[in-house]
Amino acid sequence: MKRILVVDDEKFIRLGIKRMIETERPGKYEVILARNGLEAKEIIVQNWCDMVLTDISMPFGDGIELIRFLAHMNRRPVTVIISGYDRFSYAVEGMRNGVADYLLKPISPEDIAKLLDKYDVSQKPQKIDAKQEKELLESEIGRAILDVDLPAAALKDITLRVREWIAGEQIVILCLRIQSMPMRARIEERLKARCGDRFLMTQPIGKWTYIIMRDVQEICEEIQEQAVYAGRRTCPAFENLTEECRAAKQGAKRAFLTEARICEIDRAESQTISFEPALTELEYRLASGNMDGFRHTFEKAWSPSARRELDGQEFTRQIRRLLDYVDREAPDAVRNYTAIR
Repeated sequence: MKRILVVDDEKFIRLGIKRMIETERPGKYEVILARNGLEAKEIIVQNWCDMVLTDISMPFGDGIELIRFLAHMNRRPVTVIISGYDRFSYAVEGMRNGVADYLLKPISPEDIAKLLDKYDVSQKPQKIDAKQEKELLESEIGRAILDVDLPAAALKDITLRVREWIAGEQIVILCLRIQSMPMRARIEERLKARCGDRFLMTQPIGKWTYIIMRDVQEICEEIQEQAVYAGRRTCPAFENLTEECRAAKQGAKRAFLTEARICEIDRAESQTISFEPALTELEYRLASGNMDGFRHTFEKAWSPSARRELDGQEFTRQIRRLLDYVDREAPDAVRNYTAIR
């Protein structure tokens, strides 16, 4: 039986739409209800729904946010906006993210019947081809890396599908800066020659591109020839996509600092240090005249091992901020403690 998810923060509207669907098409659909976008995300990653009817204005995750989430799924449900606000801008925003239709409240049984006839999700869905599946999965990798609020179930699902797509006993993630389209084309050509379509290559995420593939040494060497610098993470047990990509990224930063072409890194080494609290602590110690504490905090936060986790631009920014504060607030301290600089 196909599933329809109805998302609305008003209880009587949710129940009313559910009743209309069950009355118009008895026994044909299982109707699931959600009170907001956050609840809907959790439901849909655990129980696939073929159609989603969602309100726009809801607390705790509005409809537009939910629509963007659905647009990046490997299998996209038929998505319909339902709203009491007759604003074309909502429809436009929705259509940009793959919304199929737009209904205005109050919704009648006739509206529901026409909708179900128009988008008969009870029929077997058409399969997408391998190229489309690959592109969708690559976009989902980007979403997993960027979305810090991605539900754990969704991340697990993406990780599992990446593992199934690569179909290798041991998976490698490369994180690198691709500085031109010709460079990207050369790398893709070599990957296709070695792996066929069984590799994944994201569009740039910030300044980084991620490549996920089987552990084939020749490929890494060929890509290394094209990359200015790269980080490599070998994953004997590939269970968490974001953690593994984070480790590969730290390897790329370390390669930059050490002027290596490619740097292999263990995930345990990839835990980054937050320097913002350290900067605040330094400013406080300086203002209070605690110079021994200042020196201790600096040496701890900016130890050689900690500095290796920053790329050159980030390290320069941190030091400039610190020196600007020292020069502005404590000129006497600068003269007495120049060694700190």
